[in-house]
Order: sequence, then structure tokens, then C-alpha cells
Amino acid sequence: MQILLFLSKIIAGITKKLNFCLLIHFLSLHLYRELTKDFV
Repeated sequence: MQILLFLSKIIAGITKKLNFCLLIHFLSLHLYRELTKDFV
């Protein structure tokens, strides 16, 4: 039972990191489009 709790904590941590990375990725893509839009 303790192992399951430990695993769920690890999985939760990984998903949080993944979500954060995805968020940053999308934000940077959006910023890049906004910046390059002026030059095109």
C-alpha cells in the first residue's frame, strides 16, 4: 500500500512537470508567432 502511494506521488510530479513544459512550449510558440508576424 505504501508503494502505491509513493508511485502516485511520482506520477503526479511527472505530470505536473510535463504540463508545465507544455505550457511553456505553447507560450513560446505563441510569442514567436506574434514577433515574426510583424516582419512578414
